[in-house]
Amino acid sequence: MTLFYMGNKLAFLDMEFGHIHGTKKLIYFPIELGIVVYDPKSDEIIETISKHFSKDIEVEKWRNNTNEIMMTIQSSLVEVANLHRKEYDIEYDKNRSVEMEEIPDLLNLADSVYNELGVFLRSIKSKHDIQHCFVYGGKLDILCIRRSGYRANEDNIIDVQEIIKKMLKMYNSLSLDRTCFALNVKLKSDEISSDNFRYELPKNKKGKLKDHNAIGDAGRIFLAYKELKRSDKEVKGKIRHYFKLCREYREQQENV
Repeated sequence: MTLFYMGNKLAFLDMEFGHIHGTKKLIYFPIELGIVVYDPKSDEIIETISKHFSKDIEVEKWRNNTNEIMMTIQSSLVEVANLHRKEYDIEYDKNRSVEMEEIPDLLNLADSVYNELGVFLRSIKSKHDIQHCFVYGGKLDILCIRRSGYRANEDNIIDVQEIIKKMLKMYNSLSLDRTCFALNVKLKSDEISSDNFRYELPKNKKGKLKDHNAIGDAGRIFLAYKELKRSDKEVKGKIRHYFKLCREYREQQENV
């Protein structure tokens, strides 16, 4: 397995997306960006960066509905909010549809977020001289980076999910939730940890990392990478053990 890097710092990046309510997921933009900056030389997290992009419009945030062992159950969960006005728990209307004449303004609004994203990414690159960026299931993240106008060398963007998929010769991809469950990756108020690693967070981010927010998921991607770099053989064994646990769970449910 190849996880070599050159240069100075590594970045672990996650974005959360908002789909404009009523556009059937066709118009979307990042609503949150999280980056964990890691220095391999000192073996320290030197900065955790979070950025929110909020516009005065209702957006949908989708995520999987999972059980206690992170298996997907039922349909996806959706939350609707106007983040600019701090209005949450807005009722999701599956029949809502924007008018055609609204679309140009909505596209312009999305473009303004991508422009803001590009400016922000350039500032991070300049500050830390980041050589490689790690994502998880990052096709949409990479598409957004392209749309932002940020000139990234995509050979330097590594998708940890794709590494795991190829390593285990899987047809489907494994979600970040399931990978982190298998590797015992945990977020705490002042640290992130797994079976083999523990990293203290910079003081300004203590207590702010949670699953399914961008900075929390960036931290989880970081530890999944660290476990892979330490021993891909051990990671493979833990994920196979997790699959066995899932099979036993399904069999138990079928017998109830």
